[in-house]
This record gives sequence, C-alpha cells and structure tokens, in this order.
Amino acid sequence: MTPSGSKRIWKFAVAAAAFAAVAALVWGALTYRSTLRKPSAPEEEVREEMPSRAPAEADIFFADAEYTKLVPERRDIGATEGAEERVRRVVTALVAGPRKPNLSPTLPADAQLKSVFLRDGVALLNFDERLQSKRFGSTGELFALNSLYRTVTANVDGVDGVVILINGRAHRTLAGEGGHVAAGFPIYGELGRYVYPAPEERRK
Repeated sequence: MTPSGSKRIWKFAVAAAAFAAVAALVWGALTYRSTLRKPSAPEEEVREEMPSRAPAEADIFFADAEYTKLVPERRDIGATEGAEERVRRVVTALVAGPRKPNLSPTLPADAQLKSVFLRDGVALLNFDERLQSKRFGSTGELFALNSLYRTVTANVDGVDGVVILINGRAHRTLAGEGGHVAAGFPIYGELGRYVYPAPEERRK
C-alpha cells in the first residue's frame, strides 16, 4: 500500500470515529431530555382534568303580573367556569328584568352588583346603594329577597343561602332603617309574610 493510500484510510477512520462520537452525544442528549419530560397524558385524561363548565341556561325567578308568586324564566347566561361567576351572571340577569310581558321585575333596573363572595355555602351579594333606590313596600321587599334567594340557590351547586350587602354592609332591612322585612342575616329559605319589626317588639 502506498503512503498516500494509507493516509486516506487513516483520515477516513478518524472521520468515522468523529461522526460516531457526535452521534453518541446527540443520542445521549435526546435521551436525557426525554427523561426530564413528563409523558403526555392520553386525550381522555386531559379532558377529565379540565375544569367543568356549568350549563349555559339558568332559571331566573321573577314575580308574576300580580306579585302573588315567583315564576322562573329560562335564560341563556352563557357557559361559566366557577361558582362565583355563575352567581354574578344569574343575579345580573335578575336585575335586568324579565323578557316575558306577563312577568314583573323584582329589583331596581339600575342596581349594580359590585362583588360576589362565597363562604361555607353562602353567597354574599354586595350591591351598590341603588338597590335601595326603590321604595318596595313589604311585598316588594319580600319578592326582592326571595327572588335573589331562589335565583342563586336554584342555579349554583353547593350554595344554599344568600346574604345581601349594600356597599359592603348588612342592613336591618333591604330599604335600610325604614324597611319592613328583616334582611340583616343569611337567608336559607323563602321568607314568609314576616314584617319588621315583629308584633311583640312593636308592643314594647
């Protein structure tokens, strides 16, 4: 073999060894990176881990034309994620008023729901002062409070009571000191014809 031939063989061997070393390094790097990554979950498992979305429809409770009972109106409020957002949507729909002509509103149309908090199954509904802008009378106060209670608890899982706040404060009645129906406590059921103050207190 000539010196030039042996030189070519030597260069080829060196190149082959270098290529093998580079390939080994690349393969090692890819293998190491794959060990750092979590295996991707099957499509079914990914769907299960996503937060559940509540139905887009809800029953919003308004008064009938004569203010004798509450009547649900089916309303599309959009799909929601999270109980607080669903509470906000259904209460906003209640404030907006009914769409059917045979139903009556229960809250002032300009009232604003400022914030919503959920604690131990109770929804704290914090309104601005415009919730008190309407002089309800005892019947109007009952329908306002009961419609809020029914609309929230009927549509939001895990919520069984409501508290009405005005600018972050609870009031003795929905109309402040001059109202009729006691409202300064959590409401866990529809209120009856209990007029504030109670008869025994009026005699004192």
